[in-house]
Amino acid sequence: AAGTEPLLPFVFSGVRLLATQARTVRVRMTGGGGGVSLLLADGAGRPVAVVESLVLRPAVVDAAARRVPLYEVQLLPAAAVEPIGDVDLVEVGGDPDVHVATSVVLARLQE
Repeated sequence: AAGTEPLLPFVFSGVRLLATQARTVRVRMTGGGGGVSLLLADGAGRPVAVVESLVLRPAVVDAAARRVPLYEVQLLPAAAVEPIGDVDLVEVGGDPDVHVATSVVLARLQE
């Protein structure tokens, strides 16, 4: 049915924080349709924050759009590289501390 699609926040303006450390907040929303204003108050009714205008936009809920992945893995061919020659392997021992292993490798590189 028209007008029943979910609305998502799109643009905020006139946002002010009036208090901090509220454990709970209640929200009074006024307006409707394409925009609303919000007043957030703590449990005692003291203002915590104000949003003068929040523009809402309809969410696109299209079955075809939901099947399209947001990300995809794309494998590209890599150019051939020349071999680098002999490689020295450094055994760092059985110490599981990464700092010790890094020190061993660094000392070997500096030789």
